[in-house]
Amino acid sequence: MESVKESFYRSFKEIFDFGKDLPDIQPLVDYFVKSITQPKLTEWKGYKVYGFGFNADTIKWVYDNWTPWQDDVIVASFPKTGTTWVRHIVRLLYFRHDEKLTKMTTRMAMPHIYLETGIPLKFELLDKLPWDRKVLSTHVPAALFNFEKIRSAGAKVIYTIRNPKDQLVSWHKMMANLPMNREGTDLKHQYPLEWEKYFDVAISGKQQMTNIEGEYYMEHLLSWYPHRNDENVLFVVFEDLKKKTLDKMKFFRKGEVGDWKNHFTVAQSEKVDALVEEKLAETDIKFTYEL
Repeated sequence: MESVKESFYRSFKEIFDFGKDLPDIQPLVDYFVKSITQPKLTEWKGYKVYGFGFNADTIKWVYDNWTPWQDDVIVASFPKTGTTWVRHIVRLLYFRHDEKLTKMTTRMAMPHIYLETGIPLKFELLDKLPWDRKVLSTHVPAALFNFEKIRSAGAKVIYTIRNPKDQLVSWHKMMANLPMNREGTDLKHQYPLEWEKYFDVAISGKQQMTNIEGEYYMEHLLSWYPHRNDENVLFVVFEDLKKKTLDKMKFFRKGEVGDWKNHFTVAQSEKVDALVEEKLAETDIKFTYEL
């Protein structure tokens, strides 16, 4: 418990030191520690979220009350589809000539930059940091995202897409390595360590990560798909970026394309193919499974 508390305190203190007259960070630290050690289920509009600092009450607060600044960028995505990489690219484009902001934003991670994490106090902290435009993230489906307010404020949105097979492998590896309190919580069932169990739980929509029960990556994609031509929304494909730009990424793993072949059985691959064909038949989304 103490190591978790120290980790979150250090995480906030590292960015806190860049600003002046900032709010007390202790309530934020306490919230995140409790969310990790004693995860709680919250829900809004039928969308559920369980633990890891994510909070449906905060999602609602953001939808109703938060207004971004002009030229803020929000990287939206389903988990493990390129969020960290794309945010890193935008961050470098925005702040590469400012050593202080480059250093500050390098230290910003899950507790700071996801719209749905923490408590409203976090946004007071973000607004008082020494930047004039923010690079943030979200994993919420489109139904929980206030497009009109974001557009009216002059903020931009980038939605990332990655093939679902590599997404699943990357998601499993990340969750298996996270220090979490599985025993005595539903996390043990939502994020089992064994790959076969994890695969079945994930594709059946039983992981409560801002989704309606039974919904998975395909439904998240479908919720955002109608906004692909919005004036302030850009869709980017993970595999296209991999082909055309950086070899090195700030990522939990290597961000490989085709790593799924080292983990999937033939039956699992066919099951995902069937889901894609069923759910995305009316879209022009075509995944790249290997380069």
